[in-house]
Amino acid sequence: IDGGGVGHYLCNLQRDDVFTAKVKAPRVMHGDTSILHRGWKQVGLVGGGTGVAPLYQILVLLLQSDENTKISFLNIQKTKDDILLQKELEQISAEYPERLRVTTLLTQERGTNNDDDSIIYYGNRGTVEFVHKILPNPKDDVMILVCGKDGFVDYWGGPVGRAAPKPGQKKGAKIQGPLLGLLHNAGYDASQVFKY
Repeated sequence: IDGGGVGHYLCNLQRDDVFTAKVKAPRVMHGDTSILHRGWKQVGLVGGGTGVAPLYQILVLLLQSDENTKISFLNIQKTKDDILLQKELEQISAEYPERLRVTTLLTQERGTNNDDDSIIYYGNRGTVEFVHKILPNPKDDVMILVCGKDGFVDYWGGPVGRAAPKPGQKKGAKIQGPLLGLLHNAGYDASQVFKY
């Protein structure tokens, strides 16, 4: 498997291999740890690589707990073989056709992008025009969540920084940092974007 990080590590485990995982503390998103009941009319979920998995969990929570929020889920992968949770996303989008739109962008495959209602796009890592076409318009009642490797998050929303580590810790807490990248260029402001 090309790539790296947690996904690469997990995919290379053999039967009976053991690994240790640690549960992270809840993330504080714009002053609150809750994802639910925030009053967003539209949510955009932008996931790259294994970053799709945590966003899928958020997607399920939003769809099951709220009857009004419309959600755009953007799954960005290198090739068709890399698409994670494809069957699950197809199934849940069939269950909630009025509230959920799932789109896949394949960055290292070529195809034709001539259908306005296409669910698979080909080409680059995304453009401002693509953001305007796929994600909710930057309005006051919109939240965009971005999750993926550091370079992916940088490209879409700017870097996530780190605070100084506490004694005995290797890394400090994540800090949102300024909103930059495609989402900034597309007109969103920092209160409308959260980077994982």
